[in-house]
Amino acid sequence: MTNQPLTSDLAVLLDHVDQLILEAPRLLWTGKILVDSNELATLLSQIRHALPEEVRQAQWVVVERDRVLQEAHDEAQAVKREAETSAMRQAESSEVVQRARERSLELVDQARQTAREIHQGARTYADEVLARLETDVQQVLQDLKANRAELRNDEA
Repeated sequence: MTNQPLTSDLAVLLDHVDQLILEAPRLLWTGKILVDSNELATLLSQIRHALPEEVRQAQWVVVERDRVLQEAHDEAQAVKREAETSAMRQAESSEVVQRARERSLELVDQARQTAREIHQGARTYADEVLARLETDVQQVLQDLKANRAELRNDEA
C-alpha cells in the first residue's frame, strides 16, 4: 500500500499555493503581495479535503498491522496444534516424541519471530506515514500562518 498518490495530490495543491504567491502582484517597498482570496480559499479547502485521506491511510496501516499480527498469532497457534497432534500420533517412541516437541517449539519460535518482524514492520511503516503526514500538516500550517499574517498586514 503506498501513500504516493495522496502525498502527490497534497504536493500539487501546495505547489498551487506557492505558484499563487509567486505570481501575486507585489506592493512596492513593502514586500507584501496581493492574493486572490477566493482562489486561496479554494486551495485551502482542497488541502483540507486531502489531509483526512492521509489520516485514513494511517488508520488503515494500524488496522492492517493488527490484522497481520492476528494472522501470525493464529498461524502460530495452528502450527502449535498441528505439532501437538503430530507428536501425540507418534508417541510410540519417546525419541519421536522428544523430536516432535523440539520441532514444535522451533515452529512456535519461528512463528513468534515472524510475528515480531511483521509487527515491527507495520509499526515502522505506520510511523513513517504519520511522520510524513505530520511534516505535511506542519508545512501547511506554517504556510497558512504566513498567509494570514500577510493578509492581516495588508489590512493595516
